[in-house]
Amino acid sequence: MPPLPLGRSGTLLGKAMNRLGWHWWPSDTTVATVDYEGRARCINLGHCTPACAQGAKASTDITYWPAAQRAGVELRTHCRVREITTDEHGMAAGVVYYDADGVEQFQAARCRCARLQRRRHAAAAVELGLRPVPERARQFERPGRQEPDVSSLRPGLRLCRPQPTDSNRAPPTCLWSKEFYETDPSRGFVRGYTFQFGRGVGPIVRSGR
Repeated sequence: MPPLPLGRSGTLLGKAMNRLGWHWWPSDTTVATVDYEGRARCINLGHCTPACAQGAKASTDITYWPAAQRAGVELRTHCRVREITTDEHGMAAGVVYYDADGVEQFQAARCRCARLQRRRHAAAAVELGLRPVPERARQFERPGRQEPDVSSLRPGLRLCRPQPTDSNRAPPTCLWSKEFYETDPSRGFVRGYTFQFGRGVGPIVRSGR
């Protein structure tokens, strides 16, 4: 598919990083830019996070699952796996699970895939918040705040003179930078972090922050 344009926000952010001498690249995205396999293209209806009325934003329910079901896969919802069973060789052979009515069931299978849920994002956010911020990154500080949000930077920060931005147009993320990704002993910690630059959010969301 054709790439998404940088937009007004991405262009402003890219120019600002060029002046700083920072490396950056356009964000990858799972948004369809043309009509694709029954899904309509992105028309910038708004922020992508809640949902996509067009079906342009790729998600498992409209990409992998329809293809799998056409191939004969049966989706059983509201089930809880109690145990992964093994055969005489110690290999996984199936699962014992409770169905939607709470009745215990067994499903034998030749292929097993386990999805483990871990709460990693909160810890990562805390870790990021505790890290020292490079002096040259402090120019991104928002007015009235003591520390910049180094994980996600959006137009409206003190990057340049006030100019129109995309503000709440889809998709949110437009640029990335790993300028501070590598280890720098002067920062006092190992490894670094990635900058994620967003197009911005609408005035109501911004005022609520």
